[in-house]
This record gives sequence, C-alpha cells and structure tokens, in this order.
Amino acid sequence: YRDLLAEVRPDWSDVESPCVGNPHGVWIEDRLLQVETLRFAHHATVLLDHLRSRAHSASLLEIGAGMGGQAIQFLKLGSDIVSHYSIVDLPEVGCLSAYCLMGAIGEDRVNLFGEEGRHAPDARVDVLPHWRISDTADNDIDLVFNAYSFSEMDSVSADFYLREIERICRRSFFHVNHETRFEYHQPDGTTSKNRLGSEMVPDPTKFALIQRTPRRFVRNELRQNKAFEYLYERRTQTAGF
Repeated sequence: YRDLLAEVRPDWSDVESPCVGNPHGVWIEDRLLQVETLRFAHHATVLLDHLRSRAHSASLLEIGAGMGGQAIQFLKLGSDIVSHYSIVDLPEVGCLSAYCLMGAIGEDRVNLFGEEGRHAPDARVDVLPHWRISDTADNDIDLVFNAYSFSEMDSVSADFYLREIERICRRSFFHVNHETRFEYHQPDGTTSKNRLGSEMVPDPTKFALIQRTPRRFVRNELRQNKAFEYLYERRTQTAGF
C-alpha cells in the first residue's frame, strides 16, 4: 500500500490518520498511519489531480463513507480545490462518519442532517441520510465517489443511485466495485441480487468511460474477489470543461 501511494505521491509526509476513536496503526516519526489511510490518500491524490486539471474549485459527493476516512483525505489533501463535500449513507453509518469527521477536522466544519448551512460558509461537509441525495440539484457535483458498496447493495438500491448520479454529476464519476454475484433472501420470502461493478454503467449518451483498471489495493484474503476501478466523464460541454 505504501509503495502504491508513493508512485503517485512521492512525498507523502502530509498523509496521516486521525487519532479519533482509538485507532490502531503504525507510528512513523510523529504520525499515526493505518493501512487503509494509504489507500484513501492514493484515491484522493489521483482524483484531486484529475479535478485540478479541469477546475479551480470542486464539490464532491461520496456514497457510503463508512468511518469517513476517504472524506478526511480528500479534505486535507484537497484544501486548495474542495469547496464542499457531501456524504450520503445509511443513517447509522452516517453517525460514525460524523463522529470521526468532527474529531478530525472540527465540529464547526460538519453539518448533520437538518443542519445544512448551519455553519456556512465555513462548514465543508454535510453528512446526510441516503435518501437526501435526491435533494441535490442537477449537475451540482464535480466528482461522485463510491468504493465497494454499490456491489454490496440490492440491485434496486444500486439502480436508484445510478439514476441520481446521472442527474447530479457534472464532471467525473469514480467507483471501485467487485464482480461477485450475491443473492439476498428477504423476510417475505422473495430474493434479490446485487449489481456487479461492471453493471454500474451510467447512460453512455451522457457519460464516457475514461478508465477501467483492476483495483490496485487488495489484501491477500480478497484476491479471489475480482474488482475494478472505473472513471467516467460527462460528455456534454455544459458541464463546464
């Protein structure tokens, strides 16, 4: 993980894990580093460079942020370009994201559900329940990001997000997801299946596939679970390129 990060960020002395929630990791000089932080910093470095080549400021939206580690790296490494960051997730998970973000970047920079704009203009992050993605304005987000959760969802949920992404994303859509098919058994006896990463394809008349590569970050026990990274760009010039 360290070597992969160093390929895109030779000087990664500014990368560290926040000491929030009793984390475990490795001390390097005066920094704590968790292994996943290196992955988060890699994604942030590559995608922020991509955005800098197209805009002076950018709004980001992450679907499924977990503990907020990816958001923290985007915000810290992209302080020169990230104008606003939104997280949409299951409410229970959003509580974890909000706790970690408040500890890492300060409570006055995080808005919770129902507090949007409470700290404006200083607040940089809104942590919202998943259904609030539908309140996002058309073509309002420069980068939509997802890692590993689309292919874990019921296909109905994944399709809902894909439709919303097509509507709100004005520049770039990046996701990394696996190719393993799951079947979910519902309490009422019905079954449903997930969407594979290769099936999370936005409308080709609106988006072009720029890059598809095997995922770079994978632990030994996950090597049989094939996954890819995808980068799509909106085709229309009205996106502001």
